[in-house]
Amino acid sequence: MRVGLLGPLEIEHDGHPVAVGGGRLRALLARLALDAGRPVTTGALVEAVWEDELPADHVHALQSLVSRLRRALGDAALVAPAPGGYRLEAQTDAQEFERTGDLELWRGPALADLREYRFADQAAARLEEQRVAALIDRGDLRALEALHAEHPLHERLAARLIGALFAAGRQADALAVYDRTRRRLDDELGVMPSPELQQAHLAVLQAEPAAAKRTNLPAPVTSFVGRERELGQIDELLQRSRLVTLLGPGGAGKTRLAREAVGRHLDEVADGVWLVELAPITADSEIVPAVAGALGLREAVLPGMAPRDTLDRLLDVLSERDAIIVLDNCEHVIAGAADLADALLKASPRLKIVATSREALAIDGEALVPVPPLAESPALTLFADRAAAARPGFVVDDAAHEICRRLDGLPLALELAAARLRTLTASELAARLDDRFRVLTGGSRTALPRHRTLRAVVDWSWELLDEPERVLARRLSIFTAGATVESASAVFDADAFDGLVALAERSLVQVIPDAEPTRYRMLETIREYGLEKLEEAGELETVRARHARFFADLVAEAEPRLRGPEQRRWFGLVDAEREHVLAALRHFGEVRDAREAMRLAVNLLWVWLLSGSQQEAKTWTEFALAVPGESDPVDRAIAEGMLALAAIEDHPANAEDLVTELYARVRVIDDAQRPIIALAKIVLEMFAEGFGARDQEAAALAHPDPWVRAAARVFCAGRAENEGEIETMAEHLAAARTELTAVGDSFALGMALFLESGRLLLVGDLEAAEDALEEVREALKTLSPDAIGGMINLRISDVRMRRGDLDGAREFALRSRAGRDVGRDDLAFIQSMQARVEWLAGDLDAADAELSDATARLDRGPAPMPQSAHGHALVNAIAAAVAAERGDFATADRRLAAAHAAAVGTKDMPMLAAVAMAAATVVAAKGDRDAAAELLAAAIAIRGAPDPTNPEFTRLGIDPAAPVTREAALVLLEAACSRAAPVGP
Repeated sequence: MRVGLLGPLEIEHDGHPVAVGGGRLRALLARLALDAGRPVTTGALVEAVWEDELPADHVHALQSLVSRLRRALGDAALVAPAPGGYRLEAQTDAQEFERTGDLELWRGPALADLREYRFADQAAARLEEQRVAALIDRGDLRALEALHAEHPLHERLAARLIGALFAAGRQADALAVYDRTRRRLDDELGVMPSPELQQAHLAVLQAEPAAAKRTNLPAPVTSFVGRERELGQIDELLQRSRLVTLLGPGGAGKTRLAREAVGRHLDEVADGVWLVELAPITADSEIVPAVAGALGLREAVLPGMAPRDTLDRLLDVLSERDAIIVLDNCEHVIAGAADLADALLKASPRLKIVATSREALAIDGEALVPVPPLAESPALTLFADRAAAARPGFVVDDAAHEICRRLDGLPLALELAAARLRTLTASELAARLDDRFRVLTGGSRTALPRHRTLRAVVDWSWELLDEPERVLARRLSIFTAGATVESASAVFDADAFDGLVALAERSLVQVIPDAEPTRYRMLETIREYGLEKLEEAGELETVRARHARFFADLVAEAEPRLRGPEQRRWFGLVDAEREHVLAALRHFGEVRDAREAMRLAVNLLWVWLLSGSQQEAKTWTEFALAVPGESDPVDRAIAEGMLALAAIEDHPANAEDLVTELYARVRVIDDAQRPIIALAKIVLEMFAEGFGARDQEAAALAHPDPWVRAAARVFCAGRAENEGEIETMAEHLAAARTELTAVGDSFALGMALFLESGRLLLVGDLEAAEDALEEVREALKTLSPDAIGGMINLRISDVRMRRGDLDGAREFALRSRAGRDVGRDDLAFIQSMQARVEWLAGDLDAADAELSDATARLDRGPAPMPQSAHGHALVNAIAAAVAAERGDFATADRRLAAAHAAAVGTKDMPMLAAVAMAAATVVAAKGDRDAAAELLAAAIAIRGAPDPTNPEFTRLGIDPAAPVTREAALVLLEAACSRAAPVGP
């Protein structure tokens, strides 16, 4: 969604205008849009919308207004809950203007139709000041004159206009602007003109340019973008250090940054700022003459006199000078540059040096400023600025974002790319970046030769390496996501530590901050160059094989540790190498090594489980199974078993036959050293032989591996819940928690705690249930906190609903829908919860809308297997209750029958209990309270617990009838759901 603030409020969603009516609704949207993408607190929103006339219950008033806004926008996720308030998921023209300074974005006065609100008036004033500043910076004389007419007391604007008029030869007009502004300042504000305005006036009176500063810095011919952090760092270091070295890879913009930084100090140093370009020199002996030449030092020698040594002369001249010298591009003469800098600093106490290099000078007193590639936003700004010069009217689009990303934000690469837009569109250029060294040529003719093509930039760095460093660098190019010392050593075939340090010092690799273990990453451009060198050396296939072997072995080593006390550490190690692990799997596929491909895919299954990536597990297991050749038969059986279980979820017609056949193969495999097989046997037995079969369950509970025994307890607890055996469920969960804590498996413990939260809900202990859910988050936070985040939020929504906090229930249901673990069937559960909340709140239209959408989603999907029809059962049960409340008993009975048929197929007692509760609601609405009481008793018997906090139960105000057996309850429910709707009341 895009919101226009630079003019009357405008809203677009998916390219179409959205009408949002009502002053307060538009004010709420505008206040959120001013901080789009960031949280806005409830207090700030209430103050913005109601100002001094706060409603009695302003929190609920705001929640109601937010609900209206969500409906108006047509997508509730656009106004998302955030800590302490709400967040608008949108982009705004104001944010784009702040980023780019594009004055074409303005459609009129900012927030023109909302200026009666204080917040809008204040925001509009701020935005207008930014527009004025942008117009001033642009320096267009006609625009400055028009702007001055609008803002006659803006002193910076007046000063800029005076300068522009004077430069255009209009000295009299310039003086008139000053005189007019001075009088108005005195008459209206009673103040004198600012120093800036007085200086502009004085410059016109003197009618001559200011004295030239003592410097040889070239005047910039293009704008300087970004680097605010680095500029601030350099300014700070120059206050306390006399040698500051800017370090970064070729093309990172070190030279331009150094010029911009030292240019700020021209007025602070009496003897000037001097740039010494070392790139053209080829030997250490040329450094001192280069410095002397840059300073303009020439010495006449009389006949008979010996000339003084140039270094002595330089030290003598600079001994008392207050100056800054920039030693630019030191890397190829690093030793000589370091020696000279050391000598100059020792002999000249008032001298400061700023050096640029790809490695440090490494002398006492040196302060380092890393110059990394530009971040995304400034990189895009730089590219857009240069692109507009090459292709007038250029507009930033997705291709521009891709170009900036693939070129790593390297300023030189971006400038070369922008120059290419004279002959290519951005989309064409992005498509050609795989051949970037051929495409990115043709830089400025006035630039150094090594800055005219991207290849020349990297060539310059590569030639400075010794041979072992070049070997390591080209082999490192196989790593797409950075390397550790251990993984780099595997492809280098020797200890790579010293080489990595050397490459990092020369800015050929970057050290990724805060990584454990330390990671070294190549910029994409350097990596592409290294791959070329790797192929030229004939090493590509050998290095790929070493790379694949290392990561396959890493996963094999990690697999058993992912179920014990080192689970978090090993999961973190493998997760950090996910890109390389998949590259290894692809390599085994390409070389048709079926055995290694299958081994790696099976070892990854537990990684996929921990990360909640079931679809990836399916995709890569299918990939491994498709590799031709022989593989370990047990590995193959595990892989095929996983896919067969996934096939059940996808509901093919022959899924049950496949599972039965697979179970026959798997049940005979020795699982003593294969924990995953022990658990797979339980699941396959259940699907192949029915819910009553428990031989594999018993075997797992007696397994020699303590992890298998504990995990089997969790499975047994889930089975007990499905069968309504709540006491048995509690026993299994208590044992599982004890055993899993001893084993050290945080993930399985989290699953046990999640089941425990559901049990606690059924027995009415809401506080303990919510505490258990927080324990689940804690257990999973260092693994994959989002793996079941959607389901956790859904259960919290249930807790809030049971407490009567319907707003809280809505909020957590919305969060649940955003969870990445939410699939099609899960969404049916979430929408059922949302419909329940609206039904209980009395908004039957909102409940029906949610249920209709859920029904349409389910109908669009494939017909479910009976065991997987939970979503159909729940949606139809809630729909029956809502229809009964409307008095539409024909629909209620039809929905109830559908719910019962689906629930019976699942063999899930909690689902049948939910249908019994809906049936009680339907017959109560018909006026038959005795039948409702019997169905409430049936629900308790089927569920195995009274569920005292269920609002569907409490709102009826009917006491359950006398207890019945589960068998009798199921018969009663079937009869109620097949009964025709009577007439009345």
